[in-house]
Amino acid sequence: MKKFKIKCMVVGLCGLSCLAFSEGPSKPDLILYSGGAARYSIIIPDGSSETVKYAAEELHRYLGKMTGADFVLGHEVVTPSIILSDKDSFARISKEQLPVGADFTNNLFASDGFAVMVRGENIYLVGANSRNVLYAVYDFLERLGCKWLAPDFAVYRGRNEYVPYYETLSYLHPEDVVEKPSMEYRKLFIEEGLSHNLVNLKQMIEWMPKAKFNVLVCPLDYQGQGRVCWDRWKDELTPELRKRGILIEVGGHGHMNFISAEKDNGRLFKAHPEWFAMDKDGKRTDNHSHVICSSNKDAVDYLKKSVLSYLKQHPEIDIFDFWPPDGVRWCTCPECAKLGSPSDRIALINTAVVEYLKTNNIQTRIEYIGYASVETPSEKVKMDRAMLIDLCPFKQDFTKYIYDPTSKENASFMANVYAWKKNFDGDIGIYSYYRKYMWRSLPVMLPHYMQEEVRFYKSIGIKGIYSYAEPGDWFTYELTLYALSKIAWNTDVDIDAAIQELCVVRYPGCPALAKEVFEFFENTARFYCSIPQTDDRPAGEYAEVLIRIDRLIARVNDAEEQVKTCADLEENLRRLQLQLDYMRRDVQLQQARINGVSKENRQKMVGDLLKFLEANTDRGIFAYRNHVRFNDPAKVPPTRRILQVYKCQ
Repeated sequence: MKKFKIKCMVVGLCGLSCLAFSEGPSKPDLILYSGGAARYSIIIPDGSSETVKYAAEELHRYLGKMTGADFVLGHEVVTPSIILSDKDSFARISKEQLPVGADFTNNLFASDGFAVMVRGENIYLVGANSRNVLYAVYDFLERLGCKWLAPDFAVYRGRNEYVPYYETLSYLHPEDVVEKPSMEYRKLFIEEGLSHNLVNLKQMIEWMPKAKFNVLVCPLDYQGQGRVCWDRWKDELTPELRKRGILIEVGGHGHMNFISAEKDNGRLFKAHPEWFAMDKDGKRTDNHSHVICSSNKDAVDYLKKSVLSYLKQHPEIDIFDFWPPDGVRWCTCPECAKLGSPSDRIALINTAVVEYLKTNNIQTRIEYIGYASVETPSEKVKMDRAMLIDLCPFKQDFTKYIYDPTSKENASFMANVYAWKKNFDGDIGIYSYYRKYMWRSLPVMLPHYMQEEVRFYKSIGIKGIYSYAEPGDWFTYELTLYALSKIAWNTDVDIDAAIQELCVVRYPGCPALAKEVFEFFENTARFYCSIPQTDDRPAGEYAEVLIRIDRLIARVNDAEEQVKTCADLEENLRRLQLQLDYMRRDVQLQQARINGVSKENRQKMVGDLLKFLEANTDRGIFAYRNHVRFNDPAKVPPTRRILQVYKCQ
């Protein structure tokens, strides 16, 4: 197999060797740039969408970075050209310039897919929709050597992605590339919004289509705290999302945004206490954790009208999350009891809302979460198949795979999944916890584990896989998010090759060491760190883990000493060392508890840990300052919460 022989340099990275790219079946090389001049034009059909135009601009920008040349943008097809087309314009082009069979067209446009094709000297980047044209552009650029590792967050100092530079740029094209995703819905959740702001949200959105995530999920108002609210950001984020064809999903826990005791300055509860839940003492309550009295028609009507009003004011929302409160409690009145289980009651409310929205011509898709007391489907009420159901393995035991029947928690979740599959014939996704807030930025990395599980989910007909995404500790979970983006698109991706790509770019000169550390994290952290559903191990095993951590820290420190002339690599190694140090301190606390060290001494160890995290909280590896504020600090002081985690209060 012939190699692509070029001279190249790396933009913004030091010590990275020249990369060689292999071509597929032998065909003439298409020379895009040589001799200081671009040889190809970039063409988009007249009347193309904003997203297709943006895709052309991105192709123009990156080809310019890779060569220093200015590739002409135009509308009239000339030869040779790179031609961008969505489904509508593809139909017009294909009749004259791109004859293809019906089987090919049906396969491409059957789902969220794209194609990269060569006909003669022309290259066609075709998408099932406008967003997929953008995917085709980024995929084409990847085939030319680019790597989209992470968003352009400040901690990366412009080194978030890899863009090679060529003296001669050729596309060594294989046969037609036609791709469609393994998972139809590939979401990133802002959720608790511990470290998000407008700047880094825009950076994350810019990265999402490069990684082929297609839905951004933002709370309407996270837990009613007024801290993470879609309305605070929508005016600036909506154009960025629309430009890239990314779906907007808004909502979250709690009906209090639409019917609550505080509505109308508290007059609603005073005027209609019967609309609100009856507590265990038989009194109507204004507590937000309670669902309304679902047997009260007027209360349900008020809720329906409030949701309708909100969605009319927010036409930008594609998917609306309509969930019960987190830690939900249910009305105890006799009439509600007659309606059935909590799952029956919430299904009745959701069905009423969905039908009401349909009669008012609202096209927004409604999403419902199977979680906590409503994790099982209703046996009485059939959900509208147009809804999207997300199921949450909140108590997942990560020491075993989700399908492992020997894990009580995992078996319980899978029983619910199969029940939903039996009772609901619409789309079901998995609200995963592959990057979990309750891990407190510990380096729990799961690339191979995720691939095994997502393959399994696909095999039983699951349509989506999702993850939280926090800028504050993105570097810690960079591998997780990068790997998940690859797996969600193609469950059979070579995940070891993806890990190697990240290691080569992020740790040039010592990728093998980085990969060894990542393997250690994946094979050890989920078993020995202080994360939920992880049982204690014998004290001797913790001692062995600590020895291995110290050896890896020493090797990373040695590598740091050898790269003093490369500030970026040195900083990345320093971050890796800090992750190991955090894990060491965490494991030491587990070991101390098992060995019977006094609470007072363990509290001192926790204090030292907090100082360590605080000193390094702005380096992209710990979201410490925010994590300890997970609960209301007025009620649970940060130190007390961490003491609870380490069982030494």
